[in-house]
Amino acid sequence: MSLLVLFVASAMPMINMVTPRLNSDVWAFIGLGLFGWVTHVQWSKTQQDNVVQVNALAVLGGFWLLWACVQFSLGINQAYFSYFLVSISYLLGLVLLCIWVDMWRQTGQSHRLSQAVMVAVLVAGLFEAVGIWMQMLQIPHWLSPWLNASAVFPRQSGFLSQPNLCATLMVCAMVSLIFVQPEENNTAAKPSLWRLSALAVMMVALYATSSRTGYLEILSSAVCWPWCANAYKFPGSGWVWWFGWH
Repeated sequence: MSLLVLFVASAMPMINMVTPRLNSDVWAFIGLGLFGWVTHVQWSKTQQDNVVQVNALAVLGGFWLLWACVQFSLGINQAYFSYFLVSISYLLGLVLLCIWVDMWRQTGQSHRLSQAVMVAVLVAGLFEAVGIWMQMLQIPHWLSPWLNASAVFPRQSGFLSQPNLCATLMVCAMVSLIFVQPEENNTAAKPSLWRLSALAVMMVALYATSSRTGYLEILSSAVCWPWCANAYKFPGSGWVWWFGWH
């Protein structure tokens, strides 16, 4: 549930006229906080000592935080103060997220966590695809004010109002679709009617965004797929998956 709030709710901004810049970010931070709470509850059940390691990503995040403070204090970046607060909050959240993921790994529940993440990303990607389809059919008013006509028409922008972000989220959802809830561990899921239908819905929505970033990402995924399948021994995750047969 915490991951659904983190990925899905943050992809469908909350309407709030007081702090419009923070609408979707508020949900992301709420989801991140819930994930941290669940992580510590699961950790306490194992009765292990809390071991926190400073990894390279945390060091990089600390450098970004320091540099953002220097820029703001010297007036180099005079953007809205809310941007500054959101940026710092995400950097700190990134460090905490790395620590919490490592705690799941130490408890031997990496597979459970990865499956939960892929389910949340898949649901978020499908929500965005549905929003884009509604924009293409010119019925976004059904979900107004959460969904509106695209401001960059004819490119569709979904709930995120940004075609490139929508495209990237849907590409991540497509990758998750292939590995979520497989019949056997460490394998790709076998193609099925619902998976292929979901893939088709997101592919059409991806085309509607006219996102060159999304096109490049999906092309890179398709080109690298056979190599990754062979390197990591994921049966059924090569070219055959994309054509719908095992």
